[in-house]
Amino acid sequence: MSSKKDKIASQQRRVGLLYDNRMCKHFNPDDNRHPETPNRIKAIWDKLQTTGITDRCVILDAVDAEDKHILAVHSKKHVDQIKNISNKSFNYRRNLAARLNSIYFNEGSTKSAYLAAGSAIE
Repeated sequence: MSSKKDKIASQQRRVGLLYDNRMCKHFNPDDNRHPETPNRIKAIWDKLQTTGITDRCVILDAVDAEDKHILAVHSKKHVDQIKNISNKSFNYRRNLAARLNSIYFNEGSTKSAYLAAGSAIE
């Protein structure tokens, strides 16, 4: 049974934080110095934990986006491309990324994208 102090503390938590290590599987396979690196969000999360900030927040669970929600803002072609990109060959992903501006893909990109989008929608 929760104490009255615990109940009051949980009611005072008004900031939600969401971190899911599965999102860290999206990284640049060609350049570990790219500014969009999982180490950046890992470092932030570690700092939040070591300073006790996470203890004062509501920790939220990441959820996958549903295609119907993504299709409200993206084309079916785009959704299909992201949904299938992780199953493509390394060279296919590299060639596609080279045609786009400052983006990369790997085996973890699909899951990371769906978790990020779903968590933002939630």
